[in-house]
Amino acid sequence: MQTALNGILVTTLVAVGTFFAADTARAEEELFDLESIMKDPVDAKILTTEIKDGVVFQNIEYTTRVVDGSPERIQGILAFPEGAKSLPGVYWSMGGMAKANPEFPGRIASRGYVCLAVTLPHNIRNSFRTPFDAKNPKSANMTLLARDQLRGITMLSQRPEVDPNRIAVAGASYGGVFATLIAGVDPRVKAGFCFFGAGNHELGTSLPQFLKMEKLEDLAVWNSTFDPAFRLKQKNIPFMWGVAFNDHWFLFPAVAKTFMETAGTDKRAIIMPYWQHGFPPEVDNALISFLDTTPVAAKSRPAYNAPGQIQLRQENGKVVASFSWTGDNPVVKAELIVSYGEYTPWLGWPQRASFVFPAEIAGKQASAKLPIPSRQIPLIAWGTIADKDQIMVSTPPMVLSSKELLDFPVDANLELNCFIDGDLGESGQYFYKLSGEPFAGQPDKEVKQAGEQSVRVDAYVPEPKKTKNFSIKLFHNVPGLAHQLSVFLKAERLTQISVTLTPVRPKSWGSALVKQLIAKDPRLAPLIPRWSDNPEPISVTASVGTEWQEVKLDVPEPTAPVDGYKLDIKETAEGKTVYWIDTLRMKPVWPK
Repeated sequence: MQTALNGILVTTLVAVGTFFAADTARAEEELFDLESIMKDPVDAKILTTEIKDGVVFQNIEYTTRVVDGSPERIQGILAFPEGAKSLPGVYWSMGGMAKANPEFPGRIASRGYVCLAVTLPHNIRNSFRTPFDAKNPKSANMTLLARDQLRGITMLSQRPEVDPNRIAVAGASYGGVFATLIAGVDPRVKAGFCFFGAGNHELGTSLPQFLKMEKLEDLAVWNSTFDPAFRLKQKNIPFMWGVAFNDHWFLFPAVAKTFMETAGTDKRAIIMPYWQHGFPPEVDNALISFLDTTPVAAKSRPAYNAPGQIQLRQENGKVVASFSWTGDNPVVKAELIVSYGEYTPWLGWPQRASFVFPAEIAGKQASAKLPIPSRQIPLIAWGTIADKDQIMVSTPPMVLSSKELLDFPVDANLELNCFIDGDLGESGQYFYKLSGEPFAGQPDKEVKQAGEQSVRVDAYVPEPKKTKNFSIKLFHNVPGLAHQLSVFLKAERLTQISVTLTPVRPKSWGSALVKQLIAKDPRLAPLIPRWSDNPEPISVTASVGTEWQEVKLDVPEPTAPVDGYKLDIKETAEGKTVYWIDTLRMKPVWPK
């Protein structure tokens, strides 16, 4: 009854998978001239040196390549502990391909590594404005940007502070894409980790270099030359992915497949529900500390625990999911995370709801009831364990199709709330603050409908002339289902307050290439004609006074492609009234 994630992907995307089969080993050798990358002179120079809190920061410069007799020079930041000698080196690939800054080089250097980050030469690479050149992949923008960073590893490995036999790669976002690629390409790299980013971009990405390609034939070239995933199928390298389940840049099916298909047993992943393109501090720490479990370790520590696949059994009329792990780090917390809805590429991931259920620990195994609200709704499930040092590691995700749910008992009366913290408590406010969406309002522990607190939205102020709205862009839902939204409202005096959900279309569907890909999926193809329809807001307006009042909004099953919803709660008049919000629910309506 259990289906591995990569097996499901083969089933649902078989047309894409077979159409783009390629001789990847041959293509890998052709894309990057590793001999030139590793042996051509880098002519490195130190431009400035500064010491801060025991870490040396140097602005450096090196030659990435010579074109028509003129060297292309790149600058970057190198950080290492004072007195460093023969330490492991880490190449850090910048998020957003941004200008190098000292944050991550400094953090990594403070742990006993030598770390380099560089500023990529976007002015000569056409980094963002043009698509990946499938006709000339060796000179395509993403290829040359990767080569620039491989040359950075050459410079790094030649420094006297660095042991060239202990090199790692890491990065975030764009940097996660390059870190995954470089881990597969460069034989000098012995370990790595990344925040977001991976390969298998044909399953969902926001990279403009990918989205601007126009033909399936171009995609075939991308897949067999640049895509970061395929090389790791043959290379066993310790690597850890930080996976934001709701990432809007690199969709979960793409990242999950990369992790699942990577060779070896030294890989790890932490899959964080709710999060889009950020993590709490403990995940940052777990990813950086992973290097200390690998052959490049600056300060060796035991290997992270390694959870295995989820196993299912029926017991006393319910479905029990269990998973075990290897490793000697004492586990203090285990959870089963479940997300309901069709497992489709390109749709429904940035705001897809997850539900976390505590799991009971017995030795090196954990188990929890797997709620199944309907046999018509497929689901994804994974387990996550945390040890005493707050190091979290996840199981490989499991997908169950509607067909595979036929023999399982159903929790017909199951009620779940898609909103992360329906009581608008401290945990929810903390999450949205770290996600870049702090609540418009202040917590109020005195005036509340339930729980610890409500959110107080203060009155309109003349400057700037703007009503304060309670607005949430990251508002989770179960894709493809109807929902019922409910919220309790109260005001200091009688006023009119509107509650509105506005559907959000998947932006990537504007790509000619993506349209061709989703046209191959019978679940998505019927939605293509509706993509260009303007989303129709769903709204209700209520008279709200000094007593708590529940306001409800029925959200119909979508008939057009919907990635999620934006929530707005606001006073409809001039906005001169203080009001409170509490007990927010977004309940899926399960098919019978």
